[in-house]
Amino acid sequence: MTDFRNLFDIRIKNYFRHHNHFVDLLSVILFNGRQDTRIRLIQYVPTVKSTVLLTTNETIERTRDHLTHVMIDGKHCYVGVEHQSYNDQTMFQRIMEYDYLDYLQ
Repeated sequence: MTDFRNLFDIRIKNYFRHHNHFVDLLSVILFNGRQDTRIRLIQYVPTVKSTVLLTTNETIERTRDHLTHVMIDGKHCYVGVEHQSYNDQTMFQRIMEYDYLDYLQ
């Protein structure tokens, strides 16, 4: 049986890998959908992160859907996007783990 949630996630990931689609998403969120030339995509950042926790010596690895280095109004920003095809009550914890691993890099 096909896992349609997984197929949907793959299609959404591929859709937002296109520069114009990602910039449109940011325009909707940040500028109420206005086409804005203040957003400039600089580069996609690798999304697989892993590290060894110092306290437990445990290795953790996480993969974020999208992490992009952009320039908005002349300021450098990192925008992480995570999408879901179902309600996940632990999403906030996973986002914190992604951010934690990004800061350790």
